[in-house]
Amino acid sequence: MKKDLFKIGDVAKLFNISVSTLRYYEKLGLVIPEEVDKDTGYRYYSTDQFESLNTLRYLRLLDTPLESIQDFYKGRDVDKMKAMLEIQGRELREKINALEKLEKKVGRRLEGIEDARRKPLNRIEEVISPRQRIVWLKYGLDPVSNDDIERSIKMLEGDQSEPMIFLGKVGIGLGTEKLLNREYDKYDVVFMLLDDEDDYVGEYEYINEEKCLTLSFRGTHKDAARYYDMLMDRMEFLGLEPAGPSREVALIDQGLSSDPEEFVTRIDIPVK
Repeated sequence: MKKDLFKIGDVAKLFNISVSTLRYYEKLGLVIPEEVDKDTGYRYYSTDQFESLNTLRYLRLLDTPLESIQDFYKGRDVDKMKAMLEIQGRELREKINALEKLEKKVGRRLEGIEDARRKPLNRIEEVISPRQRIVWLKYGLDPVSNDDIERSIKMLEGDQSEPMIFLGKVGIGLGTEKLLNREYDKYDVVFMLLDDEDDYVGEYEYINEEKCLTLSFRGTHKDAARYYDMLMDRMEFLGLEPAGPSREVALIDQGLSSDPEEFVTRIDIPVK
C-alpha cells in the first residue's frame, strides 16, 4: 500500500522546525526523506520519519549532543536510549541545582535591597551577627577607589571554576588599631562574605556568631568617616572595644542606581 507523503515544508510546519534544519538532519543521516524527486529535488516524508523526528526533537529538548544522537541512530535500541537518558538526567539535575543556587542568591539580593530601603539610617544598633563564611584579603587601599576594589575582587575570585556573584557580598574594613586610633583614611582589608551554597575554591574562615554595633547611612565608602566616629563614640559610651576588623558593605551603590540619593552603605563592627 502506497504511503501518504508530505512535502518538506509541511513537515517543517508540523514539527515547528525550519526547512534548513530538516535538510541538516538529513545531511547528518538522522532523518532521511522517504522519497526525493530526481527531477525537482523535492523531498517527501512519510509517517515513518515522523517517529524519528519525534525522538530527535525529544532528545534535543534534553540538550543531548548531536554526536550522541548520531551514534544512537546508527543502531537504535532500548539500552542505548536508557543510557542516554541517564546521562541527560544527571546533567539536568546539575543544571537544576545550579539554578536553585542562583535563585537563592537572587532572593537574598532582593531581601538585601528591601532591607536597605526599610532600615532606619544613621541609627546605631547592637545586633548578633550570625555565623558566616568569609574570605579575607589583606590589601591596603589608600585612598579607597572602585579600581582598588575591582582589583581586589579579581584576586578574591582566584581560580574559581564558575563565575562568582559578588553583588552585595564584597566589602572593605578597618583593623582594630585604626579603629581605636580613629584613622579612617586607609582601609586594611577587602573581604567577601560567602553564602552557604557558594562552592568557593580557596582559603576561607568562619566567623562565629558575635555581637556587633551596626549602622547604615546614605552614601558610599568615601562618606564613611563620620559614621565610624559615631560608632566609636557609642562604643566608648558602652565600655566596649572592637573585637576585629570592621565590615563595610555597599548595599545600594552605582551598580544598582544612578541616583546617589539612593546609595546605602552599612558598617558592622564586632565588639567585646
